[in-house]
Amino acid sequence: MSYSIVTIGYKSLQNIKHCVNEAYQSTLPPDEFILLINPYDEQTAKDILRYAISDTRISKYAFMSQNVGVATAWNLGMAMSTSDYIVILNDDCRVGPQTYENMIKEFSSDEVGIVGVKQGNPNITAEGFLLAYSKKLFLDIGGYHEKSSPLADEVEYGVRARAHGYITKIAKNCSWYHIHDISNHPKTRINYLGNVWIPEDGVPKYKKDIQTKMDFYWGLIEKS
Repeated sequence: MSYSIVTIGYKSLQNIKHCVNEAYQSTLPPDEFILLINPYDEQTAKDILRYAISDTRISKYAFMSQNVGVATAWNLGMAMSTSDYIVILNDDCRVGPQTYENMIKEFSSDEVGIVGVKQGNPNITAEGFLLAYSKKLFLDIGGYHEKSSPLADEVEYGVRARAHGYITKIAKNCSWYHIHDISNHPKTRINYLGNVWIPEDGVPKYKKDIQTKMDFYWGLIEKS
């Protein structure tokens, strides 16, 4: 089964190098490694771009002219993938050698749309930073909702997937460590697509749009 890894280069070239090295040292290396470069500052973005060009293990990359947010960038990466399965990887996540293989093995039938390593709402979704999706799911229901970024990306997507008949599984025997970059920098000002968000301020006001959509999909799930 072929799979791609999609990750975003934002403000740490070293994080990206870790991700690439761990991917190709794993027991099941990816068929594609796709890198989306969301500019944090001009110099960091240029450094990541130079690396993307020079490392032949990076199959495809895209350079954004502005920070478009994680949901938009990940959607582009999923669209660029030609594999059967797509792993969405936060660049601040460290992954053990057998984790990718164990995640991909969980796609045992077409009804499995999402595989995670950390349980979210039981039977609905998995928590983010390391998630795998079937390309079939992406082609069927589309990608993340842009206004779910950040914080609610995988939750909204998991609820929507369940409403369309897909299930989420949690892979066993996976080793990982997540640095939680946003949590460690609560005063960071995040700008993307005209939106401004500071983590310590709580959930952005525009998330009301997402809650309305999630309530709709919850209603479909409850009726099924």
